[in-house]
Amino acid sequence: AIRMALGTAMEVSLLQKSTVVPNKPTNRQQLFLSAFDIKFETQPYSPRVFFYHSPRIVSQDLDWFEHITSHLKDSLSRVLVHFYPFAGRLTLAEDGSGRLAIDCNDAGVEFMKACANFRIEQLGDLRID
Repeated sequence: AIRMALGTAMEVSLLQKSTVVPNKPTNRQQLFLSAFDIKFETQPYSPRVFFYHSPRIVSQDLDWFEHITSHLKDSLSRVLVHFYPFAGRLTLAEDGSGRLAIDCNDAGVEFMKACANFRIEQLGDLRID
């Protein structure tokens, strides 16, 4: 937990962790990685965090939150059909060459839903220069 100026702990609670897969079967294949791709092998995925403001009037049962995350997961599953390598897994090539490849197997991407007890503005300037 991070402590704010007044000593109040900033907490984030993980509400749900799931895997989102393409909503239609995609082209099952292996794609070899280029020398440029291999340079970034130490981080085989690109984690992203998105922050959303809650509506001004929030119901106690969080139905609005479920609606938003359900819509995001549905949209992501449709996008993964066109960007199917992102739903694959890093592996060694099946041809025995030892080359790194992406197994386009529709395994999906990790999706986490969380809730925080503080406002985004309290984190300060989050711009990346």
